[in-house]
Amino acid sequence: MWQDLRREIKNHEMKPKVAIFGSSIVKNLRGNRFSRDFLTRTHRAYTIPEAEVTLRDSKESADVIVYQLLSNDMKVKSEEECLSNLTNLVTETKIIVSLPPNRGDSVALNYKTKTINAGVKSHYRDDQVVTVCDNSNLAYRGEPDGKYICSDGVHPTPEGERILFRNIRQSINAVLRNKVVKS
Repeated sequence: MWQDLRREIKNHEMKPKVAIFGSSIVKNLRGNRFSRDFLTRTHRAYTIPEAEVTLRDSKESADVIVYQLLSNDMKVKSEEECLSNLTNLVTETKIIVSLPPNRGDSVALNYKTKTINAGVKSHYRDDQVVTVCDNSNLAYRGEPDGKYICSDGVHPTPEGERILFRNIRQSINAVLRNKVVKS
């Protein structure tokens, strides 16, 4: 019995640690149920500045950091400012930038989402630290798909969450296996 408990504690300690920083888009992501292959801790951050403060104040280290940000930043900042602020978050830790899904609340914000996503993909195309998690499978021909995005045009439906979380999990697994995933 004690050997089993010790083995379980040792396995728990040996698992890679993943920190996910995100807005309400990932509010239903439960770290303790996200994957049995790694330990996941979620942190609520609605904007890049909030993620910076949360990351700075965090006492924990992580093997991989996932940022599911930008959706709120793009409402008040230009595409260039969003990319610049995101770039400032990157450290030597393996980073996954999970791109925001297409938006249905505003044609202008959906266009901005596409522009920012293209800029992030281009900027990190050959980067060895940052992997981009493309969530374009939540859209159809660049427009939000009603099956995956709620009527508010921003937040994913339960089916959309499953796809978004699967995309993130696959990116994390690839990074932990030291495979470079490029979109």
